[in-house]
Amino acid sequence: MFSHAKYVANRGEIVDGLGFGAYTAWLEESEVERRAFRDRSDVYGGLLPGESMMLDTVGVCSTIELAGVLMGTDKPDHFWAQGYEYERQSGWGKHPERAVEWGTQSERGQYGLLTSNVFSFADLHANFRGFQFYQALLGRQSVLQRDDKGCVAIVGQFDWKDWVDDGMDEVLNPSVYIESVEVGVRRRLQEQRAELCAAYELWGAGYEARRDRVMHEVVNEYSSAAPKRTDVLELAVLCAPLSSER
Repeated sequence: MFSHAKYVANRGEIVDGLGFGAYTAWLEESEVERRAFRDRSDVYGGLLPGESMMLDTVGVCSTIELAGVLMGTDKPDHFWAQGYEYERQSGWGKHPERAVEWGTQSERGQYGLLTSNVFSFADLHANFRGFQFYQALLGRQSVLQRDDKGCVAIVGQFDWKDWVDDGMDEVLNPSVYIESVEVGVRRRLQEQRAELCAAYELWGAGYEARRDRVMHEVVNEYSSAAPKRTDVLELAVLCAPLSSER
């Protein structure tokens, strides 16, 4: 189930198009509506090469809305590919803690801190939801069932809304950074403060409640090897002065 890395030509520069998984590449090349951040208006857009070479030179995946949730185009790749690897690492479901440990270590390594200097809890959540999908295959609610002859048959239609939730949104399920990236992100937040806080005014308490719920619900999806949970965005703190100025 691991998809080979693909090059996405329409990302622009050569280095920008490297290393995309098959599903992410399809989304980046398709007609699906997305925000590509070609203008580097994303929260990592102001990082310097010394803060994160990958995020400075390659940037971030596009953002799409899938089943009502905003997420990077990499999340379906995590769901299908890393979700299957979780299934394999767990001994086909016998030891789920091994899958969680593998996922945490992979996010500390090539899929996260080692390459981008970012540890993404939203990536781990997408992994885990994929794991749950594979665990449920051939179960009573699965779209795949065995027929009278014992063969696997499709008996329903797969729907992303059954598997996608706020945990795949990196604003509601915030990442943790190494110190230099955190400094760069905080600098960027100050630069975009007016725009961000205008949006925050629309999200209001609903955003805070959804974020807090996500951060408390995903605690079983990473091991003790994960960095301490924080929310560097801290939009309530960032935007508090605006409220006092009115």
